[in-house]
Amino acid sequence: PVVQKGVFGDALYFNGRDAYVETDFPGIGGNAPRTVAFWAKVPAGEIAHSGYAMIGWGLMKPGKAWQISANPFAPEGPLGRIRIGTMEGMVIGSTDLRDNRWHHIAIVMYGGDHADTSTHILIYVDGKLEKTSRKSIIDIATTLDHTASQPLRFGRNLGFPRDEKPIADKFFTGWLDEIYVFDTALDQRQIGELMKSNRIF
Repeated sequence: PVVQKGVFGDALYFNGRDAYVETDFPGIGGNAPRTVAFWAKVPAGEIAHSGYAMIGWGLMKPGKAWQISANPFAPEGPLGRIRIGTMEGMVIGSTDLRDNRWHHIAIVMYGGDHADTSTHILIYVDGKLEKTSRKSIIDIATTLDHTASQPLRFGRNLGFPRDEKPIADKFFTGWLDEIYVFDTALDQRQIGELMKSNRIF
């Protein structure tokens, strides 16, 4: 990725072809609560080749992945809306992000037994609770300890193993800034504070 000016200091620009970041953090697993908050800027226009590739971790099996993107696939829901997918389960928002402007995104998952995509996930865009355009129902069981599990990555689809050569539709095109992963479900006040000041305390 290329370092460019962001909302708070520097941000990363991903070229949609081969740029990504891989961390050593395995992610948050099982049905444990979590919040992923970040700033994103998505270019206007075509999004079909951006993939499900903003932020993700886990295993590419039904219910076992945790992958955030701007929706690139019209049969699943409106294009360009924020999407949290668990493979074969998703929640898709209603705000079109394809305006080349910075938007603050927060995906909140309330943990617990039988946590599923339809009842345990909230999406906030620019500090406001997002109406959803589509939901599916699948139990959330993010898997970290399988040999094929992927650690926290930015800009690259989980379905793209490390040893594969770059191919189309697997990389995010756009900018990401100030990515936070919390092991708790933040409330709207905390999300608003994070958006305004880049801190929650």
